[in-house]
Amino acid sequence: MTPAIDSSAPGIPIGAANWLRHAPSGWTPRRLGHLLLRNDGGVWGEDGNETDTIVLRSTEVSAGGSWDIRNPARRRLTRAEMASGLLAKGDLVVVKSSGSELHLGKTALVSGDVAGLGCTFSNFMQRLRLDSNAEPRYAFYLLNSSLGREQLNYFGSTTTGLRNLNGAILSRLLWPGPPIEEQRVIADFLDRETAKIDALVAKKRRLIELLQEKRTALISHTVMKGLDPDTPMKDCDIQWLGDIPRHWELLPLKRIAETRYGLGQPPAEHAEGIPMIRATDISRGAIAEEGMMRVDPEDVPKTRDAFLAPGEIIVVRSGAYTGDSAIVPQHLAGCVAGYDMVVRVRRGDPSFISWQLLADVVRVAQWEPLMLRAAQPHLNVEELANTLVCRPPEREQRRIAQHLARETTRLDELGGKERQLMKLLREYRSALITASVTGQIDVRTCRREAS
Repeated sequence: MTPAIDSSAPGIPIGAANWLRHAPSGWTPRRLGHLLLRNDGGVWGEDGNETDTIVLRSTEVSAGGSWDIRNPARRRLTRAEMASGLLAKGDLVVVKSSGSELHLGKTALVSGDVAGLGCTFSNFMQRLRLDSNAEPRYAFYLLNSSLGREQLNYFGSTTTGLRNLNGAILSRLLWPGPPIEEQRVIADFLDRETAKIDALVAKKRRLIELLQEKRTALISHTVMKGLDPDTPMKDCDIQWLGDIPRHWELLPLKRIAETRYGLGQPPAEHAEGIPMIRATDISRGAIAEEGMMRVDPEDVPKTRDAFLAPGEIIVVRSGAYTGDSAIVPQHLAGCVAGYDMVVRVRRGDPSFISWQLLADVVRVAQWEPLMLRAAQPHLNVEELANTLVCRPPEREQRRIAQHLARETTRLDELGGKERQLMKLLREYRSALITASVTGQIDVRTCRREAS
């Protein structure tokens, strides 16, 4: 007979203890270990080639437990390693080592398609194979629910200092204990309902992508063609540029602006100091101020033109964000730029130039070939100064900048609403899974009502 679990016993997380005190009638809570046929670690073997065995890694499991097997590792395994590590449909694979609460304990279910690959799993993961009293799909939802995640992070972080799980820890996890028939009903319900939610999330994600594409196209078209569709155009004899309005000039940025490097070496950090804008603070023309590093102004070199003025433009110099840029707003006057580059517009409207530096005709046509010439994307200040830009009359520049500010704000607000809806859908999905696997809702009733 399976021993009962005492909700007041030491070593039980608060959420699990609270659930035990209110477990549904007819459920028999127990430890997961009482339901396991196998609880073993993976294999790694030797370097292999394209004909060797696929060994699935923790990076191929998403935080939500889905598989992403696009470029799997292939390893040369011994016959014994292959026999011990071969995955079967219904196996659960748990990531047992990570520095992140989000990834420690993430669990994937081996489907028929995955098992059909004839694959094994790496030694950074643990395989759980359940007996006939447990439905693998129910176990998958349980381990990825808040009840499961609480236990995985609790045991993983308090047992060792390195956020590790092992077979003994996984055996200790609370199994709520619904009868096998009810486990299957719960799993069927969650398969159906989460698929609906995931489809809605996918539609929201696609809409956000379309809004972003529209934003990019709007900027690129407007800064190179203007606002009047009937204005006479001229050919600039540059293939990637096409036609521009006849009364506009095409010239290097250095003709209308000064370019310089930021500080390079950051000053001493100071919690009460002035903001220092870094590449990670810049995204699509905006500066994210939350979490911005602050530095001691006394440590800023006096010989450098270090302090930023409103209207100056910061351009990311290297790394994953190379070429992204943003204009310095009035309230950030006096902050400093770190490793990146700065544009000070001398002739024209700085806002118009800032929009132009975000356009594909600059970032894709001119900077991308330069950025990708080495393993680490980068630009230098000379290349920035030689960037070709259009120069309408200043009054037209201001009109274009105001139009783009208004229209991109509208698109960004629409995108923000869709992101918020996505967030709410994900939260609802998580709550639905937890409520179902813990018996807070009777999914048999939900099924009857739906029919």
